[in-house]
Amino acid sequence: KILEDINKNLLNSKWLCTHGTIDDVLTYDISSKQVKYLQDNNFDIEFKSYQKAHTLDEKEILDIREFIVEVLG
Repeated sequence: KILEDINKNLLNSKWLCTHGTIDDVLTYDISSKQVKYLQDNNFDIEFKSYQKAHTLDEKEILDIREFIVEVLG
């Protein structure tokens, strides 16, 4: 249902999803399946995982920065 109702302009954007493999708030397995579903339905979404819980870490922040610089040029 979400793909039927979504703003189609979102398909023209690049996305980054980061996730901790030991996240105890949002489970890694569910999130990775959700991202795979979006990828299979034409979302340009990159999924990066980190050995961490539901936090930010330095490597992740650097990856997010790199992604923003790449997308915004």
